[in-house]
Amino acid sequence: MSVYSVRQDYTSKVKAHRLFTALVPERHVVLLKVLPQNFKSIEIVQGDGGVGTIKRTNFSDDFPYRYMVYRIDEMDKENLYGKCTYFEGDGLDKYGAETMVYEIKFEETNQGSRGYEIIHYHPKPGCEVKKDQVGVAINLFNKVEEYLLANPDIYA
Repeated sequence: MSVYSVRQDYTSKVKAHRLFTALVPERHVVLLKVLPQNFKSIEIVQGDGGVGTIKRTNFSDDFPYRYMVYRIDEMDKENLYGKCTYFEGDGLDKYGAETMVYEIKFEETNQGSRGYEIIHYHPKPGCEVKKDQVGVAINLFNKVEEYLLANPDIYA
């Protein structure tokens, strides 16, 4: 049972610190604004928003699963790096995963920023991750980028 990882690289006209802020510490706020059709709520279950914080995402009734819970494992605001682990929820079952570890990193460029996200799917014992169903959240990234471009003062 090996870990299956998927990586997606990004370039954007949005400054790296803005993307990082929107996708890591303020994720629970921004996702509800940019994809309200996908999310009912994202709430902090435990913690203050920093490392160790646990958040629960409740998806809309039309979504293929109801909820997922994740913990913020690392949040390096200076180096624009974040890491969290999804450890509970019916969304994990869809992929045959026991946990999913999500990493995201950004850096400034002359034109804006570039970055990547990697999702590591850790299979359940005796299972294989359903590789034809996994992917990265390109649509989510594009929606957040559009939101930040349309609102240049947010996280400026």
